[in-house]
Amino acid sequence: MWNFKRLEAWQRTRRLIVDIYQLTSLFPKSEQFGMTTQMRRARNLHCQRTRA
Repeated sequence: MWNFKRLEAWQRTRRLIVDIYQLTSLFPKSEQFGMTTQMRRARNLHCQRTRA
């Protein structure tokens, strides 16, 4: 059975997830529902497309 976790694209996407969460945690609280949410949603979409 093929394990998608071995794909380089999946591994890079996981690293991107961690990087985005670390970066957005440094944003000011005033951006919590603005840029932070938008970046995290974009990350989710990218991750879903990688799995498909």
